Amino acid sequence: MRSLSLRVLLIGFISIFLAGCAAQQLPTTDYKPYQFAEGTYVQKVDHFIVILDASSSMKDLDGKLTNIQVAKDVVFRMNRTIPSDLKLTAGLRTFGQNICPVKPKTKMAYGPTRYSKALFEEALIPIEAKGLSPMASALNAAKDDFRAKQGPLALIVVSDGREDHLNYAEALAAAKRLNSAYGDRLCLYTILVGKDKSGQSLMEKLAKTSACGGFVKATDLASPQDMAAFVKRVFLAAPPKKEVKPAPAPPKAPKPQDSDYDGVIDDRDYCPKTPVGAKVDEKGCWRLGDIYFDTDTSKVKPQYFTLLDEVLSVMKKNPELKLVLKGHTDSRGTAAYNKALSERRAKTVRDYLVEKGIDQDRLCPIGYGLTMPKSSNLAEEGRALNRRVELHPTWK
Repeated sequence: MRSLSLRVLLIGFISIFLAGCAAQQLPTTDYKPYQFAEGTYVQKVDHFIVILDASSSMKDLDGKLTNIQVAKDVVFRMNRTIPSDLKLTAGLRTFGQNICPVKPKTKMAYGPTRYSKALFEEALIPIEAKGLSPMASALNAAKDDFRAKQGPLALIVVSDGREDHLNYAEALAAAKRLNSAYGDRLCLYTILVGKDKSGQSLMEKLAKTSACGGFVKATDLASPQDMAAFVKRVFLAAPPKKEVKPAPAPPKAPKPQDSDYDGVIDDRDYCPKTPVGAKVDEKGCWRLGDIYFDTDTSKVKPQYFTLLDEVLSVMKKNPELKLVLKGHTDSRGTAAYNKALSERRAKTVRDYLVEKGIDQDRLCPIGYGLTMPKSSNLAEEGRALNRRVELHPTWK
């Protein structure tokens, strides 16, 4: 009988131990935070403290997790999301955990000290929910935590705001004393866990005691992007815009930097002396697209009129410009038939330009038939690319 009692007692101790370990686990330890791009932000806070509600009401379930698990998870993901290059001091303060009245109502789990992501996370993991304690004690203590700090301050309160464990009036009075002590230097943010309506009311009122703070629900910080937006709001600001000074007048020189005036400077221009009015790419080259035809036809489709009119405009501005028109076909049909078809296609393009006022002597149509495919003729997609006329401008 004694052996059985000892065995039951041992099982009980093991169950309590495992339950304690489970309570310390974080739901999203494999969390991949949003990465802020360098140069897109500047630091706007020098010191921050997180006040985490660890009173017994935080044991209540919020879906599959308890409120304390949700709260720790939010703080964990915020810690992972804060950019590593920020120079901060930080603190993690809890309230609750006082089973006996003689134990402190609030205590520092971390800091205030130089911010370390790893040490902050290490201090967060063992926190459990137990005991009763007013939030006011933690807010009053935070007032002293910030006392010797210079620069902008951020206070983040994570709680269910439950009325049965908190004295609303004292908590609001403590928050107002913080605002009076630090004014615009301090921004107070509240994050609500759970769905208690009276708790939400308190958390909203606490946030409003600070002109630059804000209220948010933990459920609204679920995605990496949502958490990044919160971190940006608390810790970051947009970098100052650089003053744009007017460009100095170009120095007088016998040869300008852009000799052909195509918008690409000479030392980056792979195609110097581009014809006047030609639209060039980033390398300064005038590249003309091909004109494609339907099967066994030399009729130019209306969709290519814009391209031909652009060529027409450039040729009129550059009398020395000539154009070689290279006609091609797919592989269906005899070589002789395709040779003639490719010539008809090239001449059709020539005739379009001649009708618009270009001298025929400046246009050279050539038919290559099926001898120079652009793609495989095994499929229709490839054959469609082979039925074409290529435009090759030439000039001195």
